[in-house]
Order: sequence, then structure tokens, then C-alpha cells
Amino acid sequence: MKPRSPLPWRIRALCRIMMCQPGAVEDADQAVLILPVSQQLLTRSLILTAVARYEEALADCNSAISRNSKNPEAFAIRAILYSKLNRCTEAKDDLEKARALVSNNKISATSAVLHAQSVYESLTGDLDNAI
Repeated sequence: MKPRSPLPWRIRALCRIMMCQPGAVEDADQAVLILPVSQQLLTRSLILTAVARYEEALADCNSAISRNSKNPEAFAIRAILYSKLNRCTEAKDDLEKARALVSNNKISATSAVLHAQSVYESLTGDLDNAI
């Protein structure tokens, strides 16, 4: 597979992680190489989180936030990462940032955080809690 668009790589990466197949991180890497935008970085961050590579996931999340600091989902994902790294104060701060951004965008803060948590649970195979 050698598509020039990042989308097929990203989709295959997500499918591989959900099916516990190897190669998900490498596919996410390809998507980021083709188009290193915030959404690709967040997808790779979630995939890295699912395989417990939290520091790398945090770096991607930070990079995504530096590219788009108005994305509440990025702060919610980073809050999950901070909690995984036992950085509770930073996790709480990011949840507050996500909530503030969401309220500015007239979206429910709860739905943004729940969406990020749902995506994470889907990727880790906890499909019962992802729904």
C-alpha cells in the first residue's frame, strides 16, 4: 500500500489497533509523514496510548495542540495521557481547558470528553464502555 493521501493509512492504523494486529503505529506514522496536521497527530497519539507508549503519545498530543490550540478534543486526549502518567494536576487543568474551549464553541464539554474517552476505549478493546 503506497497511497499519497493520509486517510487510508489512518483508517488501516485504526482497524489494526482495534483488531489487535501489528503495524498500527507504522501506518499512523505514514499518515503523519504524508500530512503532519493536528488530526493525524491525535490519531497517532491515541494509537500510541492504546499500546502504552504514553510519552510518545504525549509528544504527538503536544504537537497537535501547538498546531491547533482551539481543539477541545486534543486537550481531552492529553488529559487522558496525563492521568495515565499519574500527572493528575495537569490532567485536571487540561479537562478545564477542554471544557472552556467547548463552551466557547457551544458544544457540550461532557460530550467532547466522553468522545475522547470513547475513542480511547474503542482502541483499547473496551468496546462495552466505548458505547
